Amino acid sequence: MQHKLKLLGLVSLLGIFTLILYIILHELGHCIVAVACGAKITEFSILTAHMTYIGGNFTDLEAMWFHANGILFPLIISYVYMIFYQKECANSLYRILSYFVGILPLFSLFAWVFIPIFILKGHTSSDDDCAKFLDIFSVKYSPVLVIVGAVVLIVLGVILMLRKNIIKNFVDVMKVKH
Repeated sequence: MQHKLKLLGLVSLLGIFTLILYIILHELGHCIVAVACGAKITEFSILTAHMTYIGGNFTDLEAMWFHANGILFPLIISYVYMIFYQKECANSLYRILSYFVGILPLFSLFAWVFIPIFILKGHTSSDDDCAKFLDIFSVKYSPVLVIVGAVVLIVLGVILMLRKNIIKNFVDVMKVKH
């Protein structure tokens, strides 16, 4: 029972840590593009998961990049992390953290699958990154391309997690011995 509680505590702490790290990378992804476009960052909040800026000169392409980089920056970091993942390492902390680092950005991509579907079905867009991206993208291109791109990125991430044994190693750690 003591082992189960320790494991649950470790999973909870690492889950929270990874979520905070994801928020930082997500907002940092927006900041990178904003600064590259001449903007000045005025606020960066982990607690409310947002950033604000003043100024900047964004073309449509740069505005799309700004909205997409919130998901793409942490996703790229996640993929690089997984490429260098050491599957032989038996450390529980490493295995649990690696699972969260891999899975969290992949789950975030599901918004980039479902929001375009809702928009194609005639629902009004929301005020999130994907909807803002689609407001510009959909003028010339079909939202179906965004769906396909997101699905491809999800599949690639899952394949990477399977090939590197990240999922298997996480499951092995979660098997509680009695």
